[in-house]
Amino acid sequence: MSAAWAHRRIPSPRQRRADDLAHDRLLVASCPGMIDTASSRPWFDMTGAQTAEEAAVALVRLVLEPDVDPAFYGELVRFGRVLSWA
Repeated sequence: MSAAWAHRRIPSPRQRRADDLAHDRLLVASCPGMIDTASSRPWFDMTGAQTAEEAAVALVRLVLEPDVDPAFYGELVRFGRVLSWA
C-alpha cells in the first residue's frame, strides 16, 4: 500500500472548519429521531414515531437549504436544533 498521502499535513479542526465553510461545505452528524420501520417495531414502542418519509424531511432540508446555520458545523443536529453530545 502506498503512503503517498503521508507527507501531507493534516489540518487542525479549526482550519478544516474555516476551509469547509469558505467552500460551502457543512459537516454535521444528524439524528432523524425515532422512525417507524419494520426492523424497529419488534424492539421499540413506535407510538408517535415518524414514518421514514417524515423523518427524511428534516434531513433533506439540512442538505438543500441555502442558508444553513454555520453554527451546526461539527455538531449533532436533530429537527434543526443542535443536541448535546453528552
